[in-house]
Amino acid sequence: MNGSMMDEEKLMRGDQTSFYSLMRKKCINQKEFSDVTFSVGAQKQHITAHKCILAGRSEVFRSMFVQQSIHATGIVDIPYPLPDIRPEVFLTTMDYMYTNCCTLTPNLAPDVLAMAIDYGLDGLRKLCVRYMLDAITVESVCSILQSAVVHAQEEVLQKALAFIETHTKDVFVTSQFLQLSEQAVGVILRSDNLEVDELEILLAIRRWAQANQVVSGRPMGVLAAPIIRLIRLPLLSAEELSKIEEENKEEQIIPVQQMAEAWRFHALKDSVPAASKVKTRKGTESREFHKFLAN
Repeated sequence: MNGSMMDEEKLMRGDQTSFYSLMRKKCINQKEFSDVTFSVGAQKQHITAHKCILAGRSEVFRSMFVQQSIHATGIVDIPYPLPDIRPEVFLTTMDYMYTNCCTLTPNLAPDVLAMAIDYGLDGLRKLCVRYMLDAITVESVCSILQSAVVHAQEEVLQKALAFIETHTKDVFVTSQFLQLSEQAVGVILRSDNLEVDELEILLAIRRWAQANQVVSGRPMGVLAAPIIRLIRLPLLSAEELSKIEEENKEEQIIPVQQMAEAWRFHALKDSVPAASKVKTRKGTESREFHKFLAN
């Protein structure tokens, strides 16, 4: 027989489905033969694992275990505390580390993405990104956008923003919109392609500020300060501005200077320099004075 054929290497794959099932059943969070325990979440749920697998998959875990061995004092079986990670998120991450697969849901994916980034699991990060891009709905898009903003996932951010631009009205009335951070709201308000009128945008920001005032106890004006200037007040009519100005006396979410600038636009609306500073959005309802806008 030809010697070169005898030496030829070929990767032969076994039954991956049975491997996945066995690893999940026999290894993940099974005390038998495990050599490390984690205390996970606020309830300090104990989850067991195997150092060799975790260290082989993540340099963060490897470093953690190396440091433990260096500073070992003879006390064993003290669980590693992970109070800020939900047990279901940790177990999903373990699922990936043991089997290279995992089951994701809209509720899990953003937090699993965070853990994947923190622990250097780029393969898991890519799975989360792929799942999130495929799972965008009116109800899930805000949490997906929030995760993309926090973890600087530009591809996810742009896909989520494009969805919001197309479904703006529906997204703005979800409870998830009220839970967005000021940074994520700012990303939305900078878009020229929102399919909604400026008056509805202002109302949405009021609802957002009211909801966060209840949670944080901070005044609406303080909460809205980082984003309120992204509202394009000059696009509204003089009648609308008058009503807004009256309502703002109580809420105080719009700075006096910003209201003054809107009134100044109306006073100088036939001036090209003034008009050129205001741009309509895709969903801006036409008003008679908009004919003075440069765009």
